[in-house]
Amino acid sequence: MKNIHLILLLSTIGLVSYAQKFPVDTLAKTGPINNRINVLILGDGFTAAEMPKFVTEANNFMNYFLSYAPYNKYKDYFNFYAIKTPSNESGATNLGKSPDAYPNQPIETKDTYYGCAFGTNNIHRLVYPTKPSNVANVIANNFASSDLTIIISNTPWYGGSGGNWATYTLNQAAPDLAVHEIGHTFSGLGDEYWSGTSLAFERSNLTKTNLASTIKWKNWLNRENVGIFEHTGTGAAGWYKPTEANCLMQQLDRKNCAVCRETTIDKIIRLIKPIDSFLPSNATKTVIGATAQVFSLKLLKPNPNSLQVEWRLDGQLIDHNKDQISVLRSQLTNKTGTLTVSVFDSTDLTKTESTKAARNYVQSWPLEKTDLPNNPTVSPSKAICMGESTTLTASNCAGTLAWNNGQTTASIDVEPTETTTYSVNCTVNDLKSEDVKITITVTPLPVATATNGGPYLEGTTIELTGTGGGTYAWTGPASFVSTEASPKIVESKVVNAGTYSLVVSKDGCKVTVTTSVTVNPILSINPNGTGEVTVYPNPAESNILIDLSKIKSFSNRIQLELFDKKGNRLWQKESREDSEVLDLQNFSSGPYILKVSAGGYRSNLKIVKQ
Repeated sequence: MKNIHLILLLSTIGLVSYAQKFPVDTLAKTGPINNRINVLILGDGFTAAEMPKFVTEANNFMNYFLSYAPYNKYKDYFNFYAIKTPSNESGATNLGKSPDAYPNQPIETKDTYYGCAFGTNNIHRLVYPTKPSNVANVIANNFASSDLTIIISNTPWYGGSGGNWATYTLNQAAPDLAVHEIGHTFSGLGDEYWSGTSLAFERSNLTKTNLASTIKWKNWLNRENVGIFEHTGTGAAGWYKPTEANCLMQQLDRKNCAVCRETTIDKIIRLIKPIDSFLPSNATKTVIGATAQVFSLKLLKPNPNSLQVEWRLDGQLIDHNKDQISVLRSQLTNKTGTLTVSVFDSTDLTKTESTKAARNYVQSWPLEKTDLPNNPTVSPSKAICMGESTTLTASNCAGTLAWNNGQTTASIDVEPTETTTYSVNCTVNDLKSEDVKITITVTPLPVATATNGGPYLEGTTIELTGTGGGTYAWTGPASFVSTEASPKIVESKVVNAGTYSLVVSKDGCKVTVTTSVTVNPILSINPNGTGEVTVYPNPAESNILIDLSKIKSFSNRIQLELFDKKGNRLWQKESREDSEVLDLQNFSSGPYILKVSAGGYRSNLKIVKQ
């Protein structure tokens, strides 16, 4: 629609004799009023009973507006408010005097708060508030922070206008019509259909230059249907636009062209700082002491985010694309310095070179590093074994010591379970030294074992086994000592039974483990061919004959048991015969003990399998 130029608000405000106050409803608030584009929505031709309808239409408009490109990318840059101003009558005025008046629209005069009427400037579809003083009064006395004011006219007939305020009706084309009119009111765009010589003046999408090298939208030429198109119509010769029937500013069934999107974004970026707030304050110098000073930004980010952030200390880049950084005292070369952060909107939706500076926002902090107390002297680092404790001592502090574990004495006892770094600083007259660090290395204990192959029979070899060490130290019964990992005790005796201790050492740490050895005694050994029981042949490869005839007098039930050298029973039998045969064919080579019991008779015989 046409973008008509209204008389100054100051002159219209003077026509109002009172300042009526209305409640301001918040539809959506993303941030502070002083750093947002504040959109105020007014309704005309809505009676008191129709206020719910007005609120619904206001929300419908807001939601559509925030979904429309390029506003959707910057939706968090907008606050939305509504003021209910009931009209005495519902609808809009139609005097029916314009030559292009809709033939079926009733001619009527409505008593509405802002006097919205068809036919302004002799163009029927140009709907404009004929009571601009009321508009100015409501804004000035209820929400003077408005950056963009929208007036919804409660009529289904098509119409609207741009200017100091954007006006649109509730026709089915209302959402796109509203955005079109906002293109005039907010972005200063011209119509891309020919709207007459009275509205033909230089705009971002309207110019009298047709040279590709100098035209305003040269950076968009041959992209997204952008070219150089001459307007047609009375007086249109020599005026050019960027698209032909490919932009909302010409046809409501099209979206904003690239040039109109760019103009809108440039306006948004000029109005709003992407830095919502920052810490700490920069009103005075920020003192950098012994601990790092945190600097942070609360950024207002487009979606998707196109903000590029650079942090510089005395002109040198120290970090980028972070909302928060820490500055150490050691980073300041001189006693004073300056920290600067620049936030640049790198959106590719605008290519205007002249707006690059406006898209870059800079915040700075003057810095000063304090003269700190002398650092305390700390005992040197050392290594301990797991489970040990050590004492740390700090000296050379004329004030108060503070360890990072909360203790404040000069010496502290610590028992870390893993390698740990401790730190201590000295505070004198509220100034704190730098932290002095000391690392205690904790070496794990060896994972050691001590085992043996028992139980053993007297006369066999005891085999001890130790693992997990670099060095070994065995001690045990009968004054046993050894430094071998796996020592042996041959021809063992009962006296060798008991607990053996092993000290395993590795990487300077040691651990003690034990193993218990059992040695079973052999009560008696009858040599072959003597005593009451004989066995032969001995040694033998397979069968051994056991002669039991001489002990039948003790009992006619004789118990026979065969044991290996470790005391494990391998065979047993009860015999009533004068002799038995022991088959050794499935046994391993080596010595065995045959135990014979008959009443009160007991005998152990050593036999050998070849």
